[in-house]
Amino acid sequence: MSDLVANLQSENQSLQFQLGERDVEIERMKTTLVALNEKLAVTNDIRLDCDEHKQYLGTSEQARAKLQDHIMDTSEKIKVDQSVNSSQHQKLQDEISRLN
Repeated sequence: MSDLVANLQSENQSLQFQLGERDVEIERMKTTLVALNEKLAVTNDIRLDCDEHKQYLGTSEQARAKLQDHIMDTSEKIKVDQSVNSSQHQKLQDEISRLN
């Protein structure tokens, strides 16, 4: 009977040791899971920042294109106005010369 009790105690200790090892492994897995979740959160934040920067860049590029178009239109208008002013100026100079 004492052999049976000793065997049961030995088996009990072995099972408790195995349970302890499993508890340690579960804790290690929990720690790993928490670390992976944190990395995922960082990755998602970076991805969100990247998407926001892409959107900002697109908006900025559209604004730049509009500004470039406005500059080109203004430049053409200035050239036309300058041409008109030059011809008007020449007419006035001719008029002054004729009057002198």
